[in-house]
Amino acid sequence: MEPKTVPHSGVAPHWHRILTRSAHGNWVIAGLVGLILGLPPNVQAYNREAKAYETRKLTIKQGESTREATGEVLAAYSDGSLLFLSRDGQLRTLLSEEVVSSTPTAAPMEPMLGAEVGQSVIAELPPGFKVTETKHYVLVYNTSDIYVDWVGKLFERLYRGFYNYWRNKGVKLEEPRFPLVAIVFSDKAGYMAYAEREVGEAAGAMIGYYNMKTNRVITYDLTGVDGLVPTGQRVSSQVGDAPQCLAGRHA
Repeated sequence: MEPKTVPHSGVAPHWHRILTRSAHGNWVIAGLVGLILGLPPNVQAYNREAKAYETRKLTIKQGESTREATGEVLAAYSDGSLLFLSRDGQLRTLLSEEVVSSTPTAAPMEPMLGAEVGQSVIAELPPGFKVTETKHYVLVYNTSDIYVDWVGKLFERLYRGFYNYWRNKGVKLEEPRFPLVAIVFSDKAGYMAYAEREVGEAAGAMIGYYNMKTNRVITYDLTGVDGLVPTGQRVSSQVGDAPQCLAGRHA
């Protein structure tokens, strides 16, 4: 039987996860394992073979900042606002007064490559962040290299498991169109400073979340989390040991 091809939804329906609706309107996946399993599919849940979206170059003014961005207009509303998919894979809702100009382009949008996405994320963060890449993921971090290496291997292992599951069910998934981005903070304080802007105080009850609008996972180094290490036990410097236990407690 010929496998059927489906567009990605961004959430793995067959694995356990917890979905939380934040006060700021973003869907988040609470719990590290559920969060990672929701990553592999591309978050854009539309079939590009069925419909081609117009690529436009916009001049956007938000506050005192003005910038140009190229991307696809997924929806244009009667009030002049747009649902805009940019080259880094982020979905943006732009109000009519924020769009200074909009010009069609002859060429289709080219998604950013991993290195370019990584540098664009770093530009939004405080000093001290670095970028590393795996086959499918761009990891932006300010924690230890060994921890991020473990995170990258975990993500890739779960990616393979996700695709294998659906292939065995006769479903052919398309490869993600955009790089899959994760920001890994060195501690909870740094994570909270970033996460509260997106999901509010609910971030304090999570060890990470996935933002469907930005197409990013936000989490932090679990090897130093207060209260997660059992009393009398030592966190190993070998990240392959401790984090597996810590993540398992929140699966």
